[in-house]
Amino acid sequence: MSDIETKTNAENIIKNLATYSYSQIFDIAPAERDLLGMHIQYPNLVEPLIGLLFCSVMLGKKQQAKEYALKIWNLGASLNDSLEMLYSDMLINIGEFEKAATLISARMDDMENNLNLFYMTVIKYALYTLFLVNHRC
Repeated sequence: MSDIETKTNAENIIKNLATYSYSQIFDIAPAERDLLGMHIQYPNLVEPLIGLLFCSVMLGKKQQAKEYALKIWNLGASLNDSLEMLYSDMLINIGEFEKAATLISARMDDMENNLNLFYMTVIKYALYTLFLVNHRC
């Protein structure tokens, strides 16, 4: 399988994952296995890593999710809008607020065009940070 086919397959798995409930462990685990195979074959592709991050969050593997998030961050690859939104959302889920803020703030300059896709992520970020500020005082 080529890297382009791998990207497409990983994106299709991610789309399927987005339809699952977090309780569908028996559906998430095979997707995780497939994505891991893709990542092993193409370690510098970000799409399988985004999928693995998503699986880790869904399966409650927070430390593993943080490791995948850091790998993605260090690759510094450009993401399509929907993958960047998912990555930002997953960063919030695992408590990586500074990284999420970096991605979200880059979208603030053109919020009119980005709001449709990033609206829920921006709201989630705002609520989490507001909660954290209020509970640290």
